[in-house]
Amino acid sequence: MKNPLLFFITPILLIGSELIVDKKASSQYQTDNYAFFNEFDYHGGVSGYQSNATTDKIVLPETFPILENSFTLEAWFYSRDIGKDKTIIGTESSRDESEANKPPMIILRKSDAIMYGFGTGSEVIISSVSNVRSSLTWHHVAYTFDGTDSKLYIDGLIVDSSRVAQGKTPVQQPISLIGNLMRGKIDDVRVWSLARTKEQIQSSMNEILNGDETGLVAYYPMDTNDEWKLKDFTSNNNHASIVNAEIKQRYYSNSCPSPDGSVDCPFISIGDALDQVQVGDKIKIMEGRYSELLFRDNLNPSPNIEGPKITIEGENENVLLDGTVSAKADWEPYSHNGHSIYKAKLDMQDISNQAGTKVDSIYGLWVDDRFMIPAMPVNFKNPTDPTTGNPDNPEPGSIWS
Repeated sequence: MKNPLLFFITPILLIGSELIVDKKASSQYQTDNYAFFNEFDYHGGVSGYQSNATTDKIVLPETFPILENSFTLEAWFYSRDIGKDKTIIGTESSRDESEANKPPMIILRKSDAIMYGFGTGSEVIISSVSNVRSSLTWHHVAYTFDGTDSKLYIDGLIVDSSRVAQGKTPVQQPISLIGNLMRGKIDDVRVWSLARTKEQIQSSMNEILNGDETGLVAYYPMDTNDEWKLKDFTSNNNHASIVNAEIKQRYYSNSCPSPDGSVDCPFISIGDALDQVQVGDKIKIMEGRYSELLFRDNLNPSPNIEGPKITIEGENENVLLDGTVSAKADWEPYSHNGHSIYKAKLDMQDISNQAGTKVDSIYGLWVDDRFMIPAMPVNFKNPTDPTTGNPDNPEPGSIWS
């Protein structure tokens, strides 16, 4: 399991707002999965974001349908505008590959712009429009092409339209990635083999699809299957591989479209509060157990700079921060080489769902928060190997009983 990065910062001057985090309020919300991308590797080191390499991404299957001269790309996104251009959907950037060989794509530029277009194999047709989005805000984006008109929609409204690609056909290469060099969140990715109208986009962008809509070739509401792949909810089964990205939940209700840290609409997770916190704010964590993986940077100015800081504090001593999740298992008696022990098969899919990332190895197991059962293979003693211990005289740390 991952180890959390926890931090508490002493304020110099508090002039901001108080953001409340209360896990007990989760019952007042409904949840929706999204994919979370950042610049940290599995262990919290910065890797990939400052170079052309990538860590967090979603890889589409090689059999993904090739788009012709009529298509629509849709997604919800939330981005922090730092660093390189970020691809919502498209392919991996490479200095050795011509942009003319790129299939349809939507790219976030460094400031507030969005770039969209495709290569034909011999040329690249790209349009860019600025001042159409905000940092740290959820937006819906849709790119349509009907063989004549290229259109870009933000939150259901047309923000750019041209005929720069009239009569052109995208290069016959499949889209391969969601979230290349992304720093933010992506949700509800839809790929269509037809150009949707403004009315169609507006009527369904906030709705859940059935998966059998005409022209829908791939639909990712960011749910996972039993193999921890991103599930395609169409019958085409274009299930995608999740590479380092996490699957998390956003919360909403009729009275709270999105948590804002207020008493009535508190954040459920510390991570969500960190997404919204500003210099001078205080994050107040109400009592409860918070099992979160927290990797964040650039939260506060340099310690040498005088001024307001971000502070994080618990309501009382009953605020518990840890890097574990609960494990579902039924223990049962078991005979192993003549020795009576107990065994349990852990539900790794449930553990992965709680952790938000694929977990395929367990290094430690706690029972009732009190006793740790050392887990295989580190502490398991093989009775047939004299160098690893004797079950009749077990060493400390063995799992024989």
